[in-house]
Amino acid sequence: PDVAALVRLVIAESPHHPALSQMLYDHGKGPMASPLRGYLIEQCDAGVLDVPDLDLATRHFMAMIEGSVLWRSLLQGDMATAAHLDAVVQSATATFLARFRVPCPP
Repeated sequence: PDVAALVRLVIAESPHHPALSQMLYDHGKGPMASPLRGYLIEQCDAGVLDVPDLDLATRHFMAMIEGSVLWRSLLQGDMATAAHLDAVVQSATATFLARFRVPCPP
């Protein structure tokens, strides 16, 4: 709930204080994206994934999860259950792998 309130406040105030949204990204979303991007690089180097645009793929993966979790909290005020979070992450992962996994040779 505290995160949702902070995000609502930053959205409301960012037209008057543009640095707020950058700070939220730098201290919230940015630190989560960096390790994910690093993991994707490792998987590409290992031949498991073929991701032509790592930054875009990282943002897409995170957006799939945020779309079902963060926005639900922001708009409806309820927190997702552990079961819902697990289902969202499993679905996002399956979708991501369907797009970027290198096919196994026959």
